[in-house]
Amino acid sequence: MDLYSTPDDINDLMDYTVVDAPTRMDVRSDTIDPLNSSAFNYRFRLEPTSVLGRDSLLLFKLQSSAGGNAIRASLMAGGLAGIKTARLSVGDQIVEETRDFDKVKFHDFVSTRDRSELSRFHSRYWGCDFTSEPSQTSASGVGALESASTGQIVMSDKSGTYFGAPANYAGAVIRNQSITTAAADNYQIGIRLGRLFECINSQNFPVFLFDQYRIYIDIEFHDASHFVNDITVAHPGIQSATDGTISFHDVKLQVDYHILPTEMLEKIRQSTLQEGGLRLEYPVYKVIEKTLTAPGAGVQQQADLRLGLSDLEVHEITMVKQLTGVTLDGTTFPGRNRSLMLGLASDGAASEEYNVTVNGEDQFPFFYSSKASQHHLQELAVGQEVRMERAFYYTDQNDIDSGLTTIGSGLQGTYSTLGISLRNGNPLVVGGGTVQGAYPVVFRYKRTPVAHSANNGTQNGAMEVKFLCKVSGQTVVQSTVKGMEVVTM
Repeated sequence: MDLYSTPDDINDLMDYTVVDAPTRMDVRSDTIDPLNSSAFNYRFRLEPTSVLGRDSLLLFKLQSSAGGNAIRASLMAGGLAGIKTARLSVGDQIVEETRDFDKVKFHDFVSTRDRSELSRFHSRYWGCDFTSEPSQTSASGVGALESASTGQIVMSDKSGTYFGAPANYAGAVIRNQSITTAAADNYQIGIRLGRLFECINSQNFPVFLFDQYRIYIDIEFHDASHFVNDITVAHPGIQSATDGTISFHDVKLQVDYHILPTEMLEKIRQSTLQEGGLRLEYPVYKVIEKTLTAPGAGVQQQADLRLGLSDLEVHEITMVKQLTGVTLDGTTFPGRNRSLMLGLASDGAASEEYNVTVNGEDQFPFFYSSKASQHHLQELAVGQEVRMERAFYYTDQNDIDSGLTTIGSGLQGTYSTLGISLRNGNPLVVGGGTVQGAYPVVFRYKRTPVAHSANNGTQNGAMEVKFLCKVSGQTVVQSTVKGMEVVTM
């Protein structure tokens, strides 16, 4: 062909015809009642219909047996704090399971949200409703517990619960969404399935591929003291409801199935025929539990806590700590009970230090003891800014160590977590973390608690420790001569 001849494919180059791709999608909504249930455990079975939408909802109501309109779900996370375990399984394969779901999601999501976002949007679904005052002083009726000069959190009068005067809890009131003895009158809590399961949040979940399997969602709830306030509790009690006073009603799934065009479904199905099959990648949290014995007051305790994470790709590790007992005025209360944080609390000590050994090497050149540095490392671990008021993180060091407040009195928003990021810089789920070899991860922790006195709370009690370990998860769906094969990794 010479320079000035017409190319054979000139007609193709000049063809501007628009080829329509199949984009029409319908949505079918179903209400699914539990397949079986008990007081705190509920199982649902999903239909293998097209694609499961991430905006599907878990719905439930709380009912009180106490009466008096004096009970309300957690201000910090509402009904979200009432979920203990969430599990999604396909056949005998557990696709995703999150134990201590409330702690994981508070750390991973709630603690990084603006108060305005939580109040304006998420409160409509979960029932959370906490706002604080920016100043150190407050008008009459606003909950400035302890005193405005101690660094404690100053509650806004727009918060859903006012815990009352610090001396005797006088004037405590539930301002909205109280839990009554009539379930029909109570607020319906809704939690997105995309919030419950990252495998659904990361992509719309192709349940139509699992027509040969049974697809189950299992939900386990906490008992009342873990996430419900009761403002009738007398001083010096922590204002948590008594276990057994809350029951769950109208628990169901509102499921949205996205009915995609046949061409799109077939394209997804064809991907299961390729080498390696269809890979669904998503982050999951492994929770590892440890205990610390009670040290002597003023005595440094050091513990090398080994975490079994071999062969896993780890993105972050966060340490959540709760005293198993808090002594106040001669009465011992469960360490988890805080008027504001309740079961979400993470206790600290007057002095804490830590380092982490990964694959046989210390990640820090020294033990980090500065609270400000620890807070910065925690933000690196979660991957974004921790948007909680300063008093949440600094309470137990600054206020207690100065003798300005006690760990078990008044409004205690204690949230002193310790964390480390093991991301390698790649913004990937699989390939973005650090693969653990034969060496165990060792979280090396030191604390020096102060002695109990009239001016400070007990810090030298035993501790329940939970490590929230974010790792890479994936489910492989591959078509074989025997049908679809599902393997989780």
